[in-house]
Amino acid sequence: MHENQMGGLNIVRFCCLIVVNLCGCCLVVGVLGESLSLLRWHVSRLRFHVGLGRELQARWQRLHVKLHKVQQKSKLLKRNFRTLNTKSSQPLMNHLQKKARKSTSKPETKVVTGAYET
Repeated sequence: MHENQMGGLNIVRFCCLIVVNLCGCCLVVGVLGESLSLLRWHVSRLRFHVGLGRELQARWQRLHVKLHKVQQKSKLLKRNFRTLNTKSSQPLMNHLQKKARKSTSKPETKVVTGAYET
């Protein structure tokens, strides 16, 4: 080979060194023609990261839907609480407070002493 052809080949090989940063992983694609297996491995990793990205996006969408439902319930509870604080609902509030006190009070416990007949 002529010296210019060798120099050109080295430039091509140098230019074929590509660094790709995807999902924080540094993928180095080696010199084409010399490391086809390395290139195949990086393609499989790239497919893995694309699949992982799609899965994370789907999870994010599901969480976003759940968050939206929780926000809707929160709004509804706030609205219900505001209506409970009006004067017209005072008897209902008294009833609920009595009910809450009854449910939190301790039940009486009976202590049985003595021998049992068999």
